[in-house]
Amino acid sequence: MQRLIIAILIFLFSATTLIGQEERDSSDARGAGIVQRSFKDTLPKPDTLIYSWKYAENSFIKLYAEFDTTLLSIQLPEAYRREWTGFVYLGNPGSAVQNTFFSERHDIEVNWQIKNFYPYLKTHKKQKFYNTKTPFTQMQFVSGGEDYEYFTFNHTQNYDKHINLGMSYEIFNSEGYLNYQSTRNRNFSFWTDIDYERYKMYGSINFNAINADENGGIRTDYLLTDSSVSVQDMTTKLSNANNRFSYFIAAIDHQYRLLNFGQDSIYKNGLWLSHHFSFDKMQRLYTDEGDEYTDPVTEEVFNFYANTYNGTRSYDTTSFIDYKNRAAIMFQSRGKTKIDMGPFVEHHQIKNTNFYRDTLFTYNNDTTYETISVGGQATIKKSDDFKVDLQTLYYPFQDYNYQNYQITANLVKWQKLWNDTLYMHLMLYHMEKTPDYLLGQYFSNHLKWVNNLQDENERKLQFNLRLIKSRFNLQFTVDHLDNYIYFDQNMKVAQHDQEIMMFGAKLGKKFTFFEHFNLEMSLMGQYTATDFIDVPEFSAKGNFFYKRQIKFKNTEGVIDLYGGFSGRIHTKYYAPAYAPAIAQFYLQDEKLIGNYPVLNVFVGARVKRFLFSLRFDHVNSGLMRGVSYYSAYNYLLRPRNLRFSVSWNFYN
Repeated sequence: MQRLIIAILIFLFSATTLIGQEERDSSDARGAGIVQRSFKDTLPKPDTLIYSWKYAENSFIKLYAEFDTTLLSIQLPEAYRREWTGFVYLGNPGSAVQNTFFSERHDIEVNWQIKNFYPYLKTHKKQKFYNTKTPFTQMQFVSGGEDYEYFTFNHTQNYDKHINLGMSYEIFNSEGYLNYQSTRNRNFSFWTDIDYERYKMYGSINFNAINADENGGIRTDYLLTDSSVSVQDMTTKLSNANNRFSYFIAAIDHQYRLLNFGQDSIYKNGLWLSHHFSFDKMQRLYTDEGDEYTDPVTEEVFNFYANTYNGTRSYDTTSFIDYKNRAAIMFQSRGKTKIDMGPFVEHHQIKNTNFYRDTLFTYNNDTTYETISVGGQATIKKSDDFKVDLQTLYYPFQDYNYQNYQITANLVKWQKLWNDTLYMHLMLYHMEKTPDYLLGQYFSNHLKWVNNLQDENERKLQFNLRLIKSRFNLQFTVDHLDNYIYFDQNMKVAQHDQEIMMFGAKLGKKFTFFEHFNLEMSLMGQYTATDFIDVPEFSAKGNFFYKRQIKFKNTEGVIDLYGGFSGRIHTKYYAPAYAPAIAQFYLQDEKLIGNYPVLNVFVGARVKRFLFSLRFDHVNSGLMRGVSYYSAYNYLLRPRNLRFSVSWNFYN
């Protein structure tokens, strides 16, 4: 509460000094077509201060990435709440979270052991790159109940017209409402983008640290139906259990023109050397002091895990290290249609470590293997409005990934459509891969398995359509899977040996009517005939708010005020349970969870580059007690709580 009062005083002081400040426009016209202007940054005046984009993997094709500094964005520092239509989590920010849209969940590129903390991670693939003449700095602070704190510092600027640099630092702390639920996350990233005529490069360095206490969920459903028991007094299954992750990733993609054929200004050919290097290192430590608990109603004694091989405590350590190098020779043609094509060779060196202490001995398994693949890449650019990128990869040698392959195609098209701009992105993907080593063989204090897993095969089609000015987005996905791997009801790895089809669709639209009223909605639907993929058939979230600008005649300053409510809901399904010992969600078939709306109300203000917000999350908490109050099985939704947010953007 003391931090909240101090922050409000800072806001009041800042507002009096900011009203009347002058807007600055530093628009830069670098690039057209693929890199698009962000009209969201300086509402309501649509001047463009910054461009943002992402790169297709192992490619220099730029994909649309919206840069958002709007009033609503500062309320939700959790990326999964801003970007995902549906999710399941453990009830506390910073804890494990899973996307309920299967296609996006299955597309996460990090090692499976840390995938459920993916929204909190900085990675090379997720990195946005920027172009802005005026240096941009953003600082944001969020404070809430139960020692919830979030702070981020972001800065990017152009060194000159060819080089952009940036850095980001993020802190995420929350004690949680239940016992043994606290989280403490940190991450830092540095990135650069270089664009010369003969040399192009983009790279990033990312440090991530996650520290999450694990409580195993509440002990019985009775605690939900007994109105005399507050959330804070509910007992949990585990105490003194903890997961710690450290994840480092450094990556660089660059290309250099070796030769240039022809001096004609209209038609040129060249030979480019392209190289990708990345280093990933993930370490995980799980500890607990025991898994025995007592049911508060029946007074029966249970164990959270089916087995405990070391009767004293758990001390399970795993690590994953991956060195990757890819070198390519690219022939480049620069006529009316620009073509880049050529072969590449890729080398991986992977090391898996599995360490734990048993009652009789200490188990330590270090397994290192190397793989070599060959492939080709072709990129076709017909003006800046149409680009195609095709990549193929094959493992011809008898190593760990022998006969694995991957084919990826990205098609990007920008089209002027009346007074709007249409963006289309079609992605086709087909791969066969050998499962990760520790999915086949794993040993720990509570869980052990040795599996003879077959190679996974996946085919994916994804089509994304956006109308930029109309703020409309439509996405279709089809996933076809063979030998799908999942975690069964026993918290262990299982594999389905039949074909699986998954169909998904997402629709997003933002409306403004009567000048001041705004509606933002996101709808998601998906279907599969299988019963071991845990996703809801329908999910929805939305924001409805009123926004008005007040002008001060004496100072010619303005202030934007807004207020409204938001909510999300999904249909009933067997939402997954969670196993702290492996940090994985797994199947359960005991409770259907869903059809429960989570409602929030908020107010806020914007004075030039300073943003302020008060948000009351889950205002309907406690009004509908029952199983639907869960997010994951036995894990409660975060109850009613108040958040205060401030953000300050600098363009100088």
